Amino acid sequence: MAAGISAGTLDRSQRGDDSSAGQKALRMLVVDDEAPICFALSSYFTARGFEVDCADSADKAEALLRDARYAVLISDLRLAGSNEMHGLDIVAHVRRSQPETRCIVLTAYAPPEVESKARAIADVFLYKPVPLENLASVIDRLLKET
Repeated sequence: MAAGISAGTLDRSQRGDDSSAGQKALRMLVVDDEAPICFALSSYFTARGFEVDCADSADKAEALLRDARYAVLISDLRLAGSNEMHGLDIVAHVRRSQPETRCIVLTAYAPPEVESKARAIADVFLYKPVPLENLASVIDRLLKET
């Protein structure tokens, strides 16, 4: 498990089974239509003790959200085949259904009005590229605030 990230304060349903560590792994949902980004985030955070699910669309993300609870959501703002607000729609859905989930929105570009909306609804809004170590630090901070 990544240094400083603790599962102790999170609801049991937000944790996956990580019997090798004797503790439950934190669950994370990554929503991005770019497979290399999903793979990189999944690999990095799985190695740090998270149980990571990936979705390449808002519909797939909403299906996963019906079946599991997550400690962290990382969503791209723009998803292929949708307008730029789909990432924010996912965050809004999480806010209603899993208010304890920490939400991070990533994007390569956002007009100022969309950035304002993203900053208002998400816990954190970041521009890509984001070094994975920086993203891990942000998640660590968010989970400590839980």
